[in-house]
Amino acid sequence: MSAARMAKTAFLLQSLWERNHVPAELRRLEASQWWSPAAVAEHQDRRLQALLRHTLACNPHYRRFWQEQGADPAQVRTVADLVKLPVVTKEHIQNHWRDMISEGYRERDIVLDRTGGSSGKPLQFAMDRRRYFSRVAGAYRHDRWAGWDFGCRVAYIWGHPQAFLHAPNWRARWRNRLLDRRIVLDSSSLTPETMLGFVAALRRHRPRVLLGYANSVYIFARFLLARGHDGLPPLAGVVTSAEVLGQERRQVIEACFGCRVFDRYGSRETGIIGSECDEHDGLHLCSEHLVVEIERDGAPVAPGEPGRILITDLSNYGMPMIRYRIEDMGVPLAGACRCGRGLVRLGMAAGRETDFLVTPEGKLVSGAALTIYLIARAPGVRQAQLLQERPGAVTLRVVAGPEYGPETEAFFARQIPEFLGRQMTWQVELVEAIAPLPSGKHAFCISKIDPARVF
Repeated sequence: MSAARMAKTAFLLQSLWERNHVPAELRRLEASQWWSPAAVAEHQDRRLQALLRHTLACNPHYRRFWQEQGADPAQVRTVADLVKLPVVTKEHIQNHWRDMISEGYRERDIVLDRTGGSSGKPLQFAMDRRRYFSRVAGAYRHDRWAGWDFGCRVAYIWGHPQAFLHAPNWRARWRNRLLDRRIVLDSSSLTPETMLGFVAALRRHRPRVLLGYANSVYIFARFLLARGHDGLPPLAGVVTSAEVLGQERRQVIEACFGCRVFDRYGSRETGIIGSECDEHDGLHLCSEHLVVEIERDGAPVAPGEPGRILITDLSNYGMPMIRYRIEDMGVPLAGACRCGRGLVRLGMAAGRETDFLVTPEGKLVSGAALTIYLIARAPGVRQAQLLQERPGAVTLRVVAGPEYGPETEAFFARQIPEFLGRQMTWQVELVEAIAPLPSGKHAFCISKIDPARVF
């Protein structure tokens, strides 16, 4: 049996075991991506109405919130009417996420998760299990655009391998051997030695697709070009995510690996939001499950104009996110894509660009990884920012929440040396607020040191 056939069989068996609807949802998504823009809009309006009916019936928090804000969801008939509802901020979720879980959902019916966020504002949130599985299906669809399919080997250059590891049982090992077929190259700290290890691992694994943090992939590509390494297995595509990918960095990555880069935008709160197709003309949104508004001063912006991104998850009934301000910037794109897909398209204006910190030992530590594996897990942190102005020292600026205290400080004392090394000097600075960048974006990690110095 071919690897592709084995992987497809493993995928179906896994879905039967979990009693999930991923195969059926993937078939629907593969078909719906070719709907006309009018059909996509009609679908979104219908799903929005269903979500609002559910929320009014089963979510006392939203009923209270809307009433306090003087909003009437009965007036919202289409996506264009969403402006009549108030915005949900990260601070709102930080303060009320438990109350935002809909009535009737037991612990086994929801999936809990957390994120450090690109702005350093850690969030806890939940989704119902059906939404969790529809996100899995959405990821499969978008991966296929970049050349992946069942049975393909994949390599991840990611902030921490634990993000991909399930419990070390026979099912997890079986799944990775037959279905996922992936290796994870830990980019939470980069040195020439670790990147040479990446080269050896890629030669052994021979992946078809490489996925990774945009900055990590870029640093690795620069390293390879500087060292003149060749003999890497050919790739069908490189998928970049988690950080903004500029044109210069895209060109470096494509020159190194000899294939096209497929940029992607997503969040832990909502899953994949948008991905490039093979036309590379903006990001196709996952419009079947998400409504993405681009607004400025409370009104929608015109195509081609930048604005703040608001997201409504049409499918998360367990903990509705309706007009959630994700604190990224985007540009709505008009017109149809040459690929023929009718999904809404987005251009990124000033999304997440996370710097690397440079340690005294010459390691590069990924700021994107620290949002998830340090800040998201620190108790009582409302917002944070890492600042490095000179080698060997870093300042962690913290806006404290009600739970901040000795437990938080003990957590930092244990965990910061684990990530930044024992030689790094660090301090915590408590501040009232962290000012945004001129773009309006809150940078989580700011380093004024050129990462190329470790080469």
